[in-house]
Amino acid sequence: MTNPYGSEDGQSSGQQPPYGAPGYGQPAAPSYGSSSGYGGVQDAAHGAPPAPPYGAPSPYAASPYATTPYASGGYGGQPQQNQMALIALVCSLAGLVTGLSVFAGIVCGHIALSQLRQNPQQTGRGMAVAALWVGYGLLALGIAAVVAYIAIFAAVVSSSSY
Repeated sequence: MTNPYGSEDGQSSGQQPPYGAPGYGQPAAPSYGSSSGYGGVQDAAHGAPPAPPYGAPSPYAASPYATTPYASGGYGGQPQQNQMALIALVCSLAGLVTGLSVFAGIVCGHIALSQLRQNPQQTGRGMAVAALWVGYGLLALGIAAVVAYIAIFAAVVSSSSY
């Protein structure tokens, strides 16, 4: 039996062929300058068209006018933030200072939750719920403060001696 890497006279030279060189009876691997389609020459055996040169635009490239789903915000894109939920949270937190914006925060929080139920692709449910918690909490504290003020005022008035 002869060595497939041997010399032409059948004697082994003791060296292996260079990397990528075919063994005895194997077809030659295509190189970049061959007619395999890599070098730009059409492969007559396979009928493959030549590849475009490096840096040339591919005939299969997307149109420069094509849009991605992320650019349009359409179906399959990133979810949109519900702006009403953000407004509700800001109004509820501003109620710590103003007191009156709590009502706007509660109303906007309920509107935001309604919008989020109708459009499940939007995010912001946590902010809307937080706005409602803060709004109702501040409203309850405000009512408790008014009741305490009236009770203290009534106690002071009834204990006065004229």
